[in-house]
Formats: sequence, C-alpha cells, structure tokens
Amino acid sequence: MAHRGASGHAPENTLAAFELALAQGADVLEVDVRLFGGELVTLHDPTLDRTTGGRIDHPAAPAVFEAVLARYGRRARYLVDLKEPEPAWEGRVVDLLERHGVLDRSMVQSFDLAALERLHRRRPSLPIAALYRRADSVGLDVAAIPSFACAAGVHHPNVDATFVTAAHRRGLAVHPWTVDDAAEAERLLALGVDALITNVPDVVRPVIDAAQRLPAAA
Repeated sequence: MAHRGASGHAPENTLAAFELALAQGADVLEVDVRLFGGELVTLHDPTLDRTTGGRIDHPAAPAVFEAVLARYGRRARYLVDLKEPEPAWEGRVVDLLERHGVLDRSMVQSFDLAALERLHRRRPSLPIAALYRRADSVGLDVAAIPSFACAAGVHHPNVDATFVTAAHRRGLAVHPWTVDDAAEAERLLALGVDALITNVPDVVRPVIDAAQRLPAAA
C-alpha cells in the first residue's frame, strides 16, 4: 500500500507520486482526502504550508480526488484515508468511489472512528479500516477495535505475533504503517500481516515478492 503514493520519492498525494507508486509495483494507492476550498482533494494537512509553502500553483499541490479516480479507475486499488471528516462531506467520498466504479476496489480508513461508524451505517458493505495513532497503537487491545472494521492500521513497531494472532482470530486484517525498511518489512511479513503501508514501494515490493516465493512450511 503506497502511502500518499510513492511519497519517499515524489511529492506526496500528487499524480506524480501515484504514478510512480504503480510503476514501482504498489498494489494499493493510499490516498489522503479532505475538504479544501470546497473541494475534495488529496491533502494530508489542513493547509498547504508544509508541502507547497502555501502555493496552489506548485508541483507538490494536491490533486483533486475525483481526478485521481478518473485517471486510474480500475487500474488501481484504493485505501482512502479521511482527514478531519465531517458528515457534511464524508459521504461524498463513497459516492465518488461508486460513481467511478471502484467501490469494490476500495477501503476507507481514518483515525476518526466516529466518522467510520457513520459511514458504516450509511453503507454497511463498505470495507473499513480502523486507524490508530502511534500512542494509541501501544498495547492496543484487539477487542477494543470496532466491530464494523475489517482491518486495523497500527504503527508498525507495535505489531507483534500476539497482536496479529488476536486480530486474525477476530477476522481482522493487519495493516502496519509506515514501513520503509526492508528488514522491518521482513519481520512483519513473517508474522503474517496482511499488507504493508509504505512510502517506498520500491523497497518493500522486492521483500514481498521474495516472501511469496518461499516454499510453504512443512
């Protein structure tokens, strides 16, 4: 899962980053979405200060979310990370996924579990990942993860065999974030995690491919 695209090599949440991520073998585009200037755009922060110095006419300016869906369509899968979601607009994200025919290729995640619950009530079939910040990932009790979630995004150092086993017993996929080191990717894959969220698909893809070539244990 390419975190904001191949954001280790290209400006995050831009078409350039998404294009590079797919070229580097990413299976899923992780896309931040928030309402900005009345439009849904692929932007992590509430302002452009960090990424473009406040300029909208900048190579690192965010893309319009619908333009991303129109460009890649069913060529990609999507992990849509809602930033500061509100009832006034969060449902539009699901509507756009449906309009572009990619709802079955998408999962929505957020740190805002209340917003995820609202979306679940609106569309019970929507795959949802409960996302946890660094501090909240420490000692996270799998039993505390909402029942409507089908996956959990957890800060990668806090993922161990006990957590993965407990999550899988509940039918939850485990998505560690953000994994940019090959050795850490190997550790997590050996534990049986279901996906790796990374800024550098070119680093993680070969590790995944090598793990998939290993013979099954006797």
